[in-house]
Amino acid sequence: MDTRQLATGVALLLAVGLGFLGGRLSAPEASPPPRADRRGSTGAAATAGARRHSPDAPRPAPRGEASASAELDHDALGAAPLAPVEEADEGEEGDEGDGAPALDLAAMLDAARRAQADPEDHDVREEASDRMGEVLEQLLADPRAVTQALEALAQATDPSELGALAAVLGQVRDPEVEEAAIRLAQRAPDPRRRAAAFDILDAFDTPAARGLALEALTREQDLELRRAALRAVPEPEGTSQDAAGPVVRQLTQLLRDDADPELRRRSAMLLGRWARDEAELDPVLRALQDPDPVVRGGAAFALEIAQRRSPRVLEALTAVLADPQTDVDTAENAWKALGALAPLPPASAEVYDAYREERTAALEAR
Repeated sequence: MDTRQLATGVALLLAVGLGFLGGRLSAPEASPPPRADRRGSTGAAATAGARRHSPDAPRPAPRGEASASAELDHDALGAAPLAPVEEADEGEEGDEGDGAPALDLAAMLDAARRAQADPEDHDVREEASDRMGEVLEQLLADPRAVTQALEALAQATDPSELGALAAVLGQVRDPEVEEAAIRLAQRAPDPRRRAAAFDILDAFDTPAARGLALEALTREQDLELRRAALRAVPEPEGTSQDAAGPVVRQLTQLLRDDADPELRRRSAMLLGRWARDEAELDPVLRALQDPDPVVRGGAAFALEIAQRRSPRVLEALTAVLADPQTDVDTAENAWKALGALAPLPPASAEVYDAYREERTAALEAR
């Protein structure tokens, strides 16, 4: 087997796998949690001229992060060393007549349940990472192990078990895994299992998930299933203008009408990638005034993603940054978005420079 493939897969698994165990099925692409002190340690709105800046505040991102309800202990995850992996000699994986490999899913699933029950226990989380890494090694080495894991996924109902199985299977780029995930996302009777299937498709970033995700977002009511479906919407690269239309319309509707801030936030960021012209960014500009700060921060980041240097975008970002009542993360994202759109007109450049000075002073005062 390819040891580089295994090392990469295990590293990715350790980086995101336990995010699945923090209370809901979390995709690797969910956003970092907003801090409790977004406007200061008391939670009260900052007064003009006294906004607290945190230059290292987490920024909403489109992919590759843990969910708001599943913040990862990166120190704990990083503490688990990866053992060197030796290449198997030919024939070492068993003769043709051998039975299925002894895939120890029970140990991984038990560790996953305990990690979800006690997410603050470093040792328990580390053990769950270890068990998931061991299972991933087997999945990458033997297709029969993949079949066993897929059979377990098709029967599982416990959220922690579904999360662990989705985490490891999402690192196995195998047509069998993608086909099984598509079937489960379409037809599994349990919405939690369907959400886990969407999480696998999200990890694959496959165009095959686009239609399934849009259908689920239109028809389903289960919140976690809808969140997982939205996370599985793939990147737009290679999509025709006509095929992009339904995606943009669905994202626009979610951003405008959905009651869930997480769905609105992610819809804004996806619109930053999928919008085909400036007019399709109008909902994102309006979302800069959303009542939820998480959505506002996502909208500001979406404008950085979109890279559309129009007067309306520059004016909107400048107004957000100039307002001393803007929450920390939204201000930080607006500042970075303006920086990505340089050179700036004089009015925007003045606000940008003033924020940078305030930001630098806050850093030096720490």
